[in-house]
Amino acid sequence: MPYLLENTQLRTVHSILCQKRNAALRNTRLIMLEHILPTTAEYVAHLKNSGVEIFALLAKPYSIDSATAQELSNKGTEPIGITYAQLETTAFLDDLLKRAIDASKKDGKSILILDVGGYFAEPLKTGRLPVEGPQFIHGVVEDTTFGHNRYVRAVTEIPVPVFSVARSALKEIEGRFVGRDAVSAVEHVLRGSGVSISGRNGLVIGYGMIGSNVARALRNQDLVVHVYDREDFKNLRAFMDGFNVHKKRELMKRADIIFAATAEPRGSLQNRP
Repeated sequence: MPYLLENTQLRTVHSILCQKRNAALRNTRLIMLEHILPTTAEYVAHLKNSGVEIFALLAKPYSIDSATAQELSNKGTEPIGITYAQLETTAFLDDLLKRAIDASKKDGKSILILDVGGYFAEPLKTGRLPVEGPQFIHGVVEDTTFGHNRYVRAVTEIPVPVFSVARSALKEIEGRFVGRDAVSAVEHVLRGSGVSISGRNGLVIGYGMIGSNVARALRNQDLVVHVYDREDFKNLRAFMDGFNVHKKRELMKRADIIFAATAEPRGSLQNRP
């Protein structure tokens, strides 16, 4: 059943999709890699109401709200559960792209990809992507800084347009909520074990859009907050914002809780001082 405007949390999405200039979306085949959170079901509903075909909805590992996943399934869009190993070390995404391209050969629909983490960067490279792929894949949109960096490294080998919103004004606003929610989630888990985070030493590695907001949220929870970033100017910014800065090896010794907000590949910071 279509969502009514007065019942929607995603008013901007609803408004944009109703614009006449976006009527072409009715001829779109969409591949989504998304967090399966409460607003995702409504987001998918708005897209489908606009005539978009959801070819595949890939559920970001460890980011799945079970009630939302069930709601999506009940409404005809079942999230596909995947692992990081499938995303990074198998031909899972290659096969998915091939199936989408084969479908578009038959009906001429344009393929769009919504990515969260840069997981399509490798499968979209020339040599892995089917030769006819660029004819049907009209673009990929990346939502995260981590994914943005992966596409930057690969973009010269990708024969389709890549759009990143990771540096947009809206992402800066979103960063405030992400920082707060990250701290809230950790506090919830620890409280379940009888542990309070207040008064402890918190370490934030990375003082960018997300890290700076995590640090502020930790301070609001009465932690002693330390910050490390590989960029000296960001350490200076953190210091001027009232946080403790030092070499990472020294901060690690005293940290009770550590948040990594680096947008770097996993393990890339382990050997840095």
